[in-house]
Amino acid sequence: MSSQPRAGDSITQSQLFAYLFRAPQAGDWLRYQLNAGANTILTKTVGFGAPDPDAAPGGAFIEISTASLALTGAPAMPAGSVGGSVVWKMFVDAADFTDPLHRYSITGSAFKIGDGLFRLRDSMTLGTPLHGVPLQTLLWSGLVPLDDSRQGIVAQNRPQDLIVSGHTLHCADVAVDFPEAGLPAGGRFPAQRIETWQSPDVPLGTVRVRTTVMGQTYSADLIAFGRGTYHATITAPLDSMAPFPGSK
Repeated sequence: MSSQPRAGDSITQSQLFAYLFRAPQAGDWLRYQLNAGANTILTKTVGFGAPDPDAAPGGAFIEISTASLALTGAPAMPAGSVGGSVVWKMFVDAADFTDPLHRYSITGSAFKIGDGLFRLRDSMTLGTPLHGVPLQTLLWSGLVPLDDSRQGIVAQNRPQDLIVSGHTLHCADVAVDFPEAGLPAGGRFPAQRIETWQSPDVPLGTVRVRTTVMGQTYSADLIAFGRGTYHATITAPLDSMAPFPGSK
């Protein structure tokens, strides 16, 4: 956002995450701990990479590595819905991640489960949408709704410093209340509060996310990050991999 969200302003979920956004560069990475209440569900490392025509046609990639615990009733991330470790590499239809409001579509994916490598060209198998979504919405699916057309009301915006891996990060703690609303395909979104701690001191700009819905709180807390030092776990071309079970 070009201006500071103030209490009483009406904004979307994407505009919330765009505030103090810092574009991830190739080689940047972040590691988050995801929690359901007091229970840790998983740790999630997100690495960003430049286009690699030898690995897959298309644009830049995001690689998500999770070390998870199977926890019944918790909101599952796309690559972390089972216990154990999974790596998900997704290629998107863009050359970089400079625009926080750009809507990204997945052009191809690869998974590393144990020692096995699998390709997945149809993202619908994962429940991700065919239409594009903003970067933060894609990364936080399961913690925030994929559809972010709702207008919420800013409840607060206050400064708060957080310490991550010995670094003091200057953050803006912004809370937005979103009302109950209808889904495009039917059904209802419950009312929820999404609170973020945004800082330009880190790639992506998001230090903490907290979602409160139907009396339950889910959160993601940054525990480590780096700039320009990430090396992809999956380096083989997609065409060299077997299809993901159940896909083409």
